[in-house]
Amino acid sequence: MDSGPSQSFHSSSPDFPHPQHATTRNQPTVHILLIAHGLPPQSVGGVAQHTAGLANALVDAGHEVSLITRDGSPVSTPFEVRTVRRRVAGPHQLTVREIAYGFHDVVDLDGIYENPTLTDSLVSAVEALPTRPDVVHVHHLTGLGTRSLQGIRDLGLPVALTLHDYWLMCPRGQMWSNGGEMCPEVRMARCEPCLRQTFPQWWPKAPEDARAQVERIHARAKSVVDAADLLITPSAAARTPWGSVGVEPGKIRVVENAVANWTGST
Repeated sequence: MDSGPSQSFHSSSPDFPHPQHATTRNQPTVHILLIAHGLPPQSVGGVAQHTAGLANALVDAGHEVSLITRDGSPVSTPFEVRTVRRRVAGPHQLTVREIAYGFHDVVDLDGIYENPTLTDSLVSAVEALPTRPDVVHVHHLTGLGTRSLQGIRDLGLPVALTLHDYWLMCPRGQMWSNGGEMCPEVRMARCEPCLRQTFPQWWPKAPEDARAQVERIHARAKSVVDAADLLITPSAAARTPWGSVGVEPGKIRVVENAVANWTGST
């Protein structure tokens, strides 16, 4: 389970409730919406397991928890939202809204990040919740549309964003070049040739267009994190890479990961 569900939302801002003040399970004091690009058992990656562990820990602490995730199954109708009650790698029956999307319409690198129909589906799913969340905690937006975070903010909801990796500013995800080198920060001289080799089918041929592509990626990342009320990373080391796209180090709150690995039972 997460080492500190209360830390994730504890902020000096009056917009943020304080989950550690829960009373009993029958009287939740905070309704928390968690958003991630996948959940167990369909997805068992680190972010999915972390989100599942956090959801169950928050319920244990006496809170109401809702989840929104992506359903990538090929039999689903694209952009359809399905609501299910199920266990998510834990003992509790949780309400999960699954948005069907399998990247069927992606034709360029920008399309991996921005999809107006996806944004509309996710924001509509938030609006359709029976009770309004007190806070929204976004864990990953792959396959959910990066503009969705601003759409949620436009509903007047406070948003925390955990930056589990660097996907927003590095399409490879981990700031690790295709040449096997770690990238301490984003720089045009490193990003352009690396992404050209990683995504040759989508990469512009003209140098000015290639430069513009990299600039869009970095600018988009900055705009997404700027839309969040609270930024969280699992490591203080993440402050330097994010600082290279203009994110103030002091805006980032460090909450280290500590989740139990999913063992296969739902």
